[in-house]
Amino acid sequence: MEITLTKDADKAICLIYKEYLERRKSGADRKKSKDFFYREQWPAEFIENAGLSDFLDTLRELQVIGFIRRTMGGGFYLEDAGIVYMEQRFPNGAAQVLDWLGKIKAAIPFV
Repeated sequence: MEITLTKDADKAICLIYKEYLERRKSGADRKKSKDFFYREQWPAEFIENAGLSDFLDTLRELQVIGFIRRTMGGGFYLEDAGIVYMEQRFPNGAAQVLDWLGKIKAAIPFV
């Protein structure tokens, strides 16, 4: 099944995955690395550019396809399906994700 994402959702999952990889690299375990329960843990770059309301709507999109799981407190957890999708998409990890984020930022001024 092909996964189709909006540009906002595509950027959001990339930023979330980048944060996950940075946490793992710094020694955090998988469970803690997937935890975005508190808003302070969310990708600031996306919220600053898109706004909180748009980010929450984008999280809904990512939840519908199974990439994240929302929590009662408003936060979310990165699901294994999201990690697998990103690992297959960017097999070289964070460097590839950062390169893609730089390209999309240059191509789309509002993201």
